[in-house]
Amino acid sequence: MNSRYTIDQFRFIQISSFLCSVLLLASVNGEVDAQKAPSAGLGKGINFGNMLDAPYEGAWELTVEPEYFARVIEAGFDHIRLPVSWTYHALTDPPYTVDPEFFDRMDEVLAMAEAANLKLILNDQHHEELDADPVAESPRFLAIWDQIATRYADRGNWLLFEILNEPHGVFNQNPQMWNALQAETLDVIRATNPTRKVLIASVDFNSIYALDQLELPNDSNLIASVHYYSPFSFTHQGTPWFDFPLPPGVSWRPFYFDFTKPWQNYSWNTRVDSTGSGFRVTYEQGWAGFAINPDSPILNPQAVQFRINRPYRLQVIAIDGDDRIEYPVQSTATPGNEKLYTVNFDNLPPGFQLDQVAIQNFTPSSKIPIIFSALRIKQNDAWSYIMTTKTNIQRLDFRVARDWAIENNIPLHLGEFGAYQAGALEDRLSWTRSIRNTANVLGIDWAYWEFGTPNFGVYDAVNQVWHTDLLRALLPFSRP
Repeated sequence: MNSRYTIDQFRFIQISSFLCSVLLLASVNGEVDAQKAPSAGLGKGINFGNMLDAPYEGAWELTVEPEYFARVIEAGFDHIRLPVSWTYHALTDPPYTVDPEFFDRMDEVLAMAEAANLKLILNDQHHEELDADPVAESPRFLAIWDQIATRYADRGNWLLFEILNEPHGVFNQNPQMWNALQAETLDVIRATNPTRKVLIASVDFNSIYALDQLELPNDSNLIASVHYYSPFSFTHQGTPWFDFPLPPGVSWRPFYFDFTKPWQNYSWNTRVDSTGSGFRVTYEQGWAGFAINPDSPILNPQAVQFRINRPYRLQVIAIDGDDRIEYPVQSTATPGNEKLYTVNFDNLPPGFQLDQVAIQNFTPSSKIPIIFSALRIKQNDAWSYIMTTKTNIQRLDFRVARDWAIENNIPLHLGEFGAYQAGALEDRLSWTRSIRNTANVLGIDWAYWEFGTPNFGVYDAVNQVWHTDLLRALLPFSRP
């Protein structure tokens, strides 16, 4: 206990923090949402990423150091998620032996966690061969897990296994294939670890919205893992590792407009940023487009409507495959004097199936942001909104996960969430606080991504100090 607080003062702070969380949720939703997911018993955690998930330890700047465990305990975390890319350390031919020296290093790392009295989740992180070709790679994957489970069968219940990080690739097209392999892997683990807690995942990168595709094995010692990086345009802005890097400058607010289901944004040469009243669209050049697609085509649409706040020359395009019907719009709106524009889809051929609406820039020299609001579409003489106000999209997403966990009586673990350092710090702090608070209130244990790199990290491993603002967004009363 830190000498700055008496026991009674610290208890008061804890109670006040809880009440603030409940009142915040109440202010957002109009009522206290007291239902919680079943408890995973893990509490607050952090990922030791970019250490043992690298091709070799140290390749991505960080190595596992004994003092890291002490700092994690000092800060107030309860557990560590340890991503490990075993594929870099196992033979590619039968019997797929894991390098003994790597196992020795793993023994050292696990001993550090046990000595620190920290729970630790041990996973298989970057197994790209499995996501790309499950049929060919499954024997190796199962053999690796057999070796891990056998070697650590005698470890206490502080050690948990996580079968695979973010299954995707072929599994996204065939969730049943993943369900079958996950169950088979669990059988391999259970042969030597009959009661150890094991984390399982849905396809589509541990997506909350793929949980309904997850088939749960008949096993009472499972925890379902989800990951959360939404909105991706905010959390991964400026990251250099994508073929098409996400542009920087995207802000985040806890309350904003979003697309109604089933619409998605597929714009080109634009930056789209949600605001308190609509979408701020910056056309990066002439002919750039703000484009939205429904999940399934809309038969015989009649019109689209929106408000805008700039004098832009635009073109609305109704698209059905290769068919493009264009409708010019000359806006005279100005900031503070928004105008409503209705574009009637005249002259569409019979049976036209709308699979994209594009609102294209025909003002080539302008990069001034334009705000769209009240966007809706007409079909069968009825209007339906494409944009809708979200009280807090995170809370809506996490309620989906919480409700699924209650229905299936399985604990949840939020295994990864974080925002890349290119975003504005205040927005990153606000986003992080929102995720942490929502998960806590709904009973979802979590592990932040990640510990010590400049990209997402909450700890400055070079100068050996915490980034205090980010740490306190996660742990409001941490004392380092």
